[in-house]
Amino acid sequence: MKNLKRIITSFVLLFTIVILASCSSGGQTKTYFFENEEITSTVKVNYEEDTIKAIDAEVKISYKNLGVENEEQAKAMASMAANFVNSIEGFKYELKYNDTGIVANISIDFTKIDINKFSGLLGTKLSEEEVEQAKEKIKESLSFKEFEKNILKYGFKEK
Repeated sequence: MKNLKRIITSFVLLFTIVILASCSSGGQTKTYFFENEEITSTVKVNYEEDTIKAIDAEVKISYKNLGVENEEQAKAMASMAANFVNSIEGFKYELKYNDTGIVANISIDFTKIDINKFSGLLGTKLSEEEVEQAKEKIKESLSFKEFEKNILKYGFKEK
């Protein structure tokens, strides 16, 4: 249970970093890169004016950083979260496993995502008021200017 909580927490943290982007046919695109000894991440943000329309991210995380020893343990921890996330329209989450860790490919189309379903990722113990506050925070997060400021603050570099 502790490892599952760690995976979900890692996913929510990753999503928080990534949430600030979107896909638009007529918009602009910027790409950001981050790497340290535990995580390598590339985030492609599609936006129009100051509104994020979609995001595509690839994140490589070591098994050690996930708190597991191998692919089998990682699959056991991640399968439940992946199944839930993939049930949300506008959200694609794919995991690939290798000898040293996982590669997560995440695509979020904010023009299609159902915020009510996504709020479920935050847990079922939230009150209606907390869910509404979370929805507002997510909507506020769709500002590209704020996204860029924050992602650079987290150590990402523009490609």
